[in-house]
Amino acid sequence: MFTRQTLRRFHAALSTRLFVIATILAGGGVSAPVQAAENLRDALDQALSGASVDFTSATLATTAGVTSDTASRRWLGGLPTLSVSYLASDQSYGTDETELSLSFPIKSPLQRDSDARLDTVDPRLDAATQRYRAWYLSGTLRELFARERTAQAALPAATAIADLLANMESRLQDRLLAGSAERFELLAVQRQRLEAESALSALRADIAGITRLFASLTGDADLPESAGDNAVIPPVPTYAEHPQLELLDLNYRQQLASLRANSSSAAPWNVAVVGRELSIP
Repeated sequence: MFTRQTLRRFHAALSTRLFVIATILAGGGVSAPVQAAENLRDALDQALSGASVDFTSATLATTAGVTSDTASRRWLGGLPTLSVSYLASDQSYGTDETELSLSFPIKSPLQRDSDARLDTVDPRLDAATQRYRAWYLSGTLRELFARERTAQAALPAATAIADLLANMESRLQDRLLAGSAERFELLAVQRQRLEAESALSALRADIAGITRLFASLTGDADLPESAGDNAVIPPVPTYAEHPQLELLDLNYRQQLASLRANSSSAAPWNVAVVGRELSIP
């Protein structure tokens, strides 16, 4: 028998488990400390390791209940149904009828063929998704690295320009007090100084945003010093092997097989076992 104390303990334990699960899902799983990447290749490996853990966990959660009933999924298009009916006669010498029916929705050949195609496409689609993630993360990390290096290269010049304009403004203020400068000169320099300081602030904010995004993808707080990229660009682009095109093609095949499996031509065949008993009251 449940008491109030038992219910409180149950709710406390359930709340604790839900909190732990929510924390893991929000944080992308429990991860070990990440070693600083020496180049973009190491950073890409770190990003892919985190993405593959999330992808593998989602795949296992999706297919956890599928492997246990492979035989039934191969032939049954739905759940079996059991029905019982009783018909009583209103005649004096009539016959009462009791019927027991067990129906099995058997998959049609078209539906089994569509399922076989889906079983072939799904593993290839998972592999193509992994390759697409690697391609996308690789391009994103290269873009972040190039933007950060460009911003870092422009930072000294932007800082020097802002300092120079601040110095010029200070000198013009002294000359204005001495009467050897016009006020419009000071206003023009002040405007240029504000524009230079705004550009410098935007440059620093861009660097900080790039660093945060890089850390969220790789777990590394700092960008690597070198790209370490020795990829060779082929003389003729191989568009057929592009990860995005491959993913689109496999998605199209999956959707086509799903449409065939759900069409009216692929409706399951209903096979029923009926037992009937006739009795005279």
